[in-house]
Amino acid sequence: MNDPQVNQAIEQTEAELKKRELDLQGKHQEVLSHGKATLELKQDLARQQVKAHLQSADLEEFKQQYEKAKEDATKLLAEKEAEYKQQMEEAQAKIKAAQVDNIKIT
Repeated sequence: MNDPQVNQAIEQTEAELKKRELDLQGKHQEVLSHGKATLELKQDLARQQVKAHLQSADLEEFKQQYEKAKEDATKLLAEKEAEYKQQMEEAQAKIKAAQVDNIKIT
């Protein structure tokens, strides 16, 4: 078959097939790049979620420590207030006793 039209049709078909193959390879490369980018984004999201969870856990732990420290400080303040009040009452009793003793002397 040395028909020029057949040869030309074969060449056109081969050229079209090569073009399609190159286009297909380009699309395949785009799919791979997109898949890689998607995977990287998913990994980044997972890291951010883990980081947020850890920060949340740290905040919760800090909140618990703060509440305990606040409770301890309130308790200590109440104890010191009661102690101070007792000392004031004792001092006032001593002052009154001293005044009574002073009046008896004069």
